[in-house]
Amino acid sequence: MIRALLLVSFLCTAINANEPPDPEFWNRWQTENFVILSYDQKQGEYLSKNIEKMKGWVFARWGLPDVEFSGECKIACVPTKDLMKELYRLDHSAVFTKRKPDGGIESTTILLILDRSPASVIPIGLTEVCLNELCSRNIKIRFWAHRGMAVLNGTLSQIRQELGPLENRSISSRRLFSMTEGEWRSLPKDQQRLFDQQAAATCLLLRKEFGQSKFLTFILTDNKEEDLKEIFGFSSEGNFDKALARYITNLSEDLNNGKTPDSYLQITASK
Repeated sequence: MIRALLLVSFLCTAINANEPPDPEFWNRWQTENFVILSYDQKQGEYLSKNIEKMKGWVFARWGLPDVEFSGECKIACVPTKDLMKELYRLDHSAVFTKRKPDGGIESTTILLILDRSPASVIPIGLTEVCLNELCSRNIKIRFWAHRGMAVLNGTLSQIRQELGPLENRSISSRRLFSMTEGEWRSLPKDQQRLFDQQAAATCLLLRKEFGQSKFLTFILTDNKEEDLKEIFGFSSEGNFDKALARYITNLSEDLNNGKTPDSYLQITASK
């Protein structure tokens, strides 16, 4: 349950959070796209050696172009939740994006609590940063895809934990596809988590059952009824919603019964 709540809250910006402390009080590293600040030297060294590979992995596994970040991306990591609370008054990892008047990215700060395996903490927030960078280049990917792809970039245990509880739930693709970040933030935490779960299941359905090319084509459209018909062959939103509900029910049952192989939950780029 704790991991589930962390997954939902990762990208929630705390209005009263402090700016990162002056770098002179941190261990500091610089890579091509990141400035890394770390209280723990070993954690900082790990990030400095691996963060560019992780960035490339986020793009490559979905078949997306790897881009150089347009603004400074600072990663500040601490080893414990208590230290995060002391420094930033936060009890979870978070992403802060500062935008230019034209919508471009001026800077990004990722605050990380590295009290577990980096593979279970870093990819989720990094996915949002990478997709924001694409969107700043007029490669528009709607909010639901941001959330769903981030979940599917988690560890296998995280993915299973998020998709297993879905069971038999009705779903409106129109509401899913039209949700904005502002509307999502106004939802109660349990509804935010449900949205993220349904977004992840939708991404998995479209990517695994229809392939990389059609998935990428769709997420770059307006996600309207005519797009569902033209790209996937669904005659109406209603038919797609029924198919998605059946898929979610079957997926949840298979996950809970141990029938879903790891390979089905892992996204790999088509060759």
